[in-house]
Amino acid sequence: MLELINIHKNYNIGPTCIEVLKGVSLTIERGDFLAIMGESGSGKTSLMNIIGMLDKPTGGDYLLNQKNINQLNDNEISRIRNREIGFVFQSFHLLPRLSALDNVGLPLLYRGMREKDIYQQAKTMLSKVAMQDWAQHAPSELSGGQQQRIAIARALVGYPTLLLADEPTGALDKKVSQEIMDLFTQLNQEGITIVLITHDPDIAAQCKNQLELHRGQIIQRPPRYLLPRWHYSSILTRAPLALQSK
Repeated sequence: MLELINIHKNYNIGPTCIEVLKGVSLTIERGDFLAIMGESGSGKTSLMNIIGMLDKPTGGDYLLNQKNINQLNDNEISRIRNREIGFVFQSFHLLPRLSALDNVGLPLLYRGMREKDIYQQAKTMLSKVAMQDWAQHAPSELSGGQQQRIAIARALVGYPTLLLADEPTGALDKKVSQEIMDLFTQLNQEGITIVLITHDPDIAAQCKNQLELHRGQIIQRPPRYLLPRWHYSSILTRAPLALQSK
């Protein structure tokens, strides 16, 4: 459903040109659940912004559902982004003055849907993430995990074909993070394609596939930290002392 072909991304800072993505090629099949990992500055966020059509590549081609995004104008890109892609962020990005229900229905408002239909669809998505009893609460009245569930419902309300999650568990404790990952796994089993950025190997290990970015390029070898931390720790504990010291 998604193909990146030799994607480059440069940023000009004064007279300096910084190359952030250096020929990234990637295919994501429908129904995939992909974790993208990498150290700070590796290009993860730039890659996610290009996949989400929030930014344009400097070079290369991006095909989404057989459409070459580079050949579309801004209005066409906005329309596809609203209908095909759902976004979940680490900091939730809920509007504080709106109720949970209104936050979830907001993307449908931009489609020009009738108010009755917006609320019906928003209520359906709140039920899907087990937040129907909190529909009239403001974000400030919700816990971090509850706010993230609201954000996921908002991302799903337009029935997108692709869900992009940028460090969705980064602001949550371990127990709540696992609850959110269980929800993502359920959604993926229902057919939603998910691309997730994370720095946590335990989170990445729960995805179907993983890749690592390093200095703007995909590393083909599987990095050691894609193993769950407990697994790597157990290997290290059993290793000879000479190896552990290295």
